[in-house]
Amino acid sequence: MKKVLIAFAAIAASMFLAVSCGSKVDHSSAKAVVESFLNAVNDGNVDAMIECLDMTDYAKEADTIRKNAEKYCERKKGTIHDIKVESEPDSMDWLDYEYVDDKGDLTGSLQVTKVDGKWYIVVRSTGLNN
Repeated sequence: MKKVLIAFAAIAASMFLAVSCGSKVDHSSAKAVVESFLNAVNDGNVDAMIECLDMTDYAKEADTIRKNAEKYCERKKGTIHDIKVESEPDSMDWLDYEYVDDKGDLTGSLQVTKVDGKWYIVVRSTGLNN
């Protein structure tokens, strides 16, 4: 019985670590998904980056987007600090953000859209499809 409990505890701990590692993606608001995207970039988590994107019209370009996201993460991983995202848009709109990285204070803008009640980033606004 003791061995079964130890095995169960080991499995539970492994599952907890697998779930808790990496960036979490929040689709509840435009601001949240942009913050999730930037945090995923900073963590080097390509899967989370792509989860933030509305890939509806980009199935054929998925490989290119993934490769470009990997390259982008290589350059930006661990360099983004103090993310500040502007107020919430009402619909498909551009969301401005500010952040500090190794080069200083920078700004950017990403277009967001709502799909089936969840917020996503429009792929073309990231430049990852080029």
